[in-house]
Amino acid sequence: MQPFVSVIIPFYGNPTELGCCLAALEHQSYSPSRFEVIVVDNGSPVPPLPNMRRHPHARIVQEPEPGSYRARNRGIQEAQGDVIAFTDADCVPASDWLERGAAHLATMQECGMVGGRIVMTTRIPGQPTLLERYDREFGLLQEFYVRSCHFAVTANLFTSASIIRTVGSFDGDLLSGGDREWGRRVFAAGHTQHYASDVIVLHPARSSVRAFIRKNRRTAGGMYQLWKKYPALGIHAPYRSSNMQLQVRNLHFGKKHGCLRPSFTGLTAAAWMIRSVEWIRLHLGGKPLRA
Repeated sequence: MQPFVSVIIPFYGNPTELGCCLAALEHQSYSPSRFEVIVVDNGSPVPPLPNMRRHPHARIVQEPEPGSYRARNRGIQEAQGDVIAFTDADCVPASDWLERGAAHLATMQECGMVGGRIVMTTRIPGQPTLLERYDREFGLLQEFYVRSCHFAVTANLFTSASIIRTVGSFDGDLLSGGDREWGRRVFAAGHTQHYASDVIVLHPARSSVRAFIRKNRRTAGGMYQLWKKYPALGIHAPYRSSNMQLQVRNLHFGKKHGCLRPSFTGLTAAAWMIRSVEWIRLHLGGKPLRA
């Protein structure tokens, strides 16, 4: 019999995207009686969906304390599944997402987590903007994260309830980067971490300057929190040494193409500057942006 799966989705703000995500989950190849979907409203200013009858597998629970990892922990508390699957409200899982993710988790020996592939999409298919091309090249590099950094982003992550009982849930105080800290805990406990290219979700590439700035500020805030709370993770200030994003670009892009494209180099410099300024703001007592 297929294991029962609990899908956990934190929500804060865009019911249209959430509706697309839930519609995709209603059309899974997985047995309809063997999964549930838990949407965690994280104090969103906009209600998740007015009509949940279109999504019979889904139910909404509340987590008023801000933070996507607090929301995921609330979902974990509500989950009934032996398998716990995480995705985000702006993702669209493939029709075999649950089937393949659960199968990988079951077949890998001592498996602590499975990180699936994240395919970046553009607003106009085949006509990506410069920012979309940049985000598609360097955003959410799941294979690199799993194989080299020992974590998987929660846009596409499978684990088991027993693993969570063993290593604990997410650090709810973190507003970004909690998946990194949790994944490193799983790795330190000696569990296998597996990247699965056939476990697929679609994720929209960031296409606006505002989204580019906000993403870099939010990520910098998460790295700052990790630096303060978990020094053993080896996080460094972006203005003192190369941060993880720059290292990823050099490894992922430079080896494939020889050098960075000039247009991408400019965006890389802009990202470095945004992150550096954000660290200085946080040093001076500012609060990290929420995810």
